[in-house]
Amino acid sequence: MNNLPPSLATEKKPFASTAGTIGLALWLAGIGVGLLFYFFKTSADESGTPLAPAIVIAFRITAFACHLAGVLCGAVALSGLQRHGRVGLFGKSLFLGALLLSSGILVALLSPPASDPDRTREQMDQAINDALKIARDAIHSNSTNGTPGNSAALEKTISATRKMAEKRTGAEALSMQASLAYMAKLQATTKLYDQALGVLIAAEILNGATLTSREGLAPRRKAVEDFLAANASLHKFIGDSERLFEEELIAHNLSPDSRAKAMAGFHSKNRNALVMKVRDTDQRIGSAFLAELDLLEKQWGRWTFDKATDQFQFQEAAAAQRHAALQKEIDEASQEQAALQQQILSGK
Repeated sequence: MNNLPPSLATEKKPFASTAGTIGLALWLAGIGVGLLFYFFKTSADESGTPLAPAIVIAFRITAFACHLAGVLCGAVALSGLQRHGRVGLFGKSLFLGALLLSSGILVALLSPPASDPDRTREQMDQAINDALKIARDAIHSNSTNGTPGNSAALEKTISATRKMAEKRTGAEALSMQASLAYMAKLQATTKLYDQALGVLIAAEILNGATLTSREGLAPRRKAVEDFLAANASLHKFIGDSERLFEEELIAHNLSPDSRAKAMAGFHSKNRNALVMKVRDTDQRIGSAFLAELDLLEKQWGRWTFDKATDQFQFQEAAAAQRHAALQKEIDEASQEQAALQQQILSGK
């Protein structure tokens, strides 16, 4: 009764074969969890909002458990090959490959993450501090001694800061928005200075070779006066910079603690004092230019200009002395400005 033909007998699969199937399924599940983790982490990094530590840990533990169980099941399947015969060359190579790959993935999972939440937070805080530093230091590089204007560079900074602000939340976003509002006001003031400085340079105030009529003095005088007005506005902005920035923080509803932290990052009285001195040298240079133009007008017809030496020659000794004193004032102010700019750029 029980001697059924071999073709009708029920063949029981060895446990090694079942373990192999389970191991393969777990290994594939671990790969899937890893891919999901990569997808969510990449999306979070691009949005500027890192994954919560609990989510990161959950992904890692799940992937680790799947791969570890897969490795164990694969090992059981391989150990049963000698007892039950080869499940198949394909199966054998598959399990061996799964075992090796899983081992490598386990090592990667056990390694510290490339960027953990604490590091991300540190980078975000540094980004905000950089924005505040840029807002503070943007006033430090305008001068008449050849340093290029800063309004174009400031525009790029504002654009980059605006993109960062869009990815921030809470006090971080409010701090950056306040910084943007402050920099917009600074940019308007700086742009006026840059434009006035460009007109001043183009006017060639003390180029006697192109001064052929008394009427030619008026546009040069206007260029100097406009420059002095723009410099005075920038001077005032620098003097009020900390108050203006704090007003923006208040206007953007930051808490007292957040305002204190932001102001700590913005505060730089020592460097501002140097920049105020630069603005003072601009005032001295501009005032000397106006005095030179007044002298040329009063002495019209009693001076000549030597193109070879690039110098004015006055007939009256008193006028020549006055001209020499004004030239000395311009040279000394320019040299002092260059030294101040170097000190500012060196950060000392």
